[in-house]
Amino acid sequence: MNENPKVFRSHRSVDEPSVAPPRADVTHRRFVIRLRQAENGEIAVAAERDGAPVADEERVKLGPGFHFSYADFLESRLPGSQQTTALRQLGAAIGRVIFPEAIGRALEQLLDQATSAGHQVELTIETAEQALIAIPFEAASLASGRVPALEAGVTMVRRLAG
Repeated sequence: MNENPKVFRSHRSVDEPSVAPPRADVTHRRFVIRLRQAENGEIAVAAERDGAPVADEERVKLGPGFHFSYADFLESRLPGSQQTTALRQLGAAIGRVIFPEAIGRALEQLLDQATSAGHQVELTIETAEQALIAIPFEAASLASGRVPALEAGVTMVRRLAG
């Protein structure tokens, strides 16, 4: 050990890397959409924001252009068809199912708040049904045309419950 504290201090101050300021904590917000197959070919949709219910469960009918998987969507298109337009239509059809009116408004509000506050949003789609987990949720758009999966700071998660 070095007997000279002055030399020791000098040596340490030269070799120590500069310390960056502590990282700011990022707030993570959560929005969970739960889906289940209901009778008559409908899908029951419920949601919660940061652990609190957003709206009562709502039953939604599948409309035209809805596909249960991206593969089904691709198979339904003729070669050379306009994929961008078709993908927007798919996103609107899926959005009408997983973002019914009250849920869509709540998600839009959360996205606006998160954007202005610099928060991250985890958007989770949860279902216990294999057929529903394959829906291409990432294409889904809100009534405004906004696609949550393409928003900065949004992470989409699929979770097979049960």
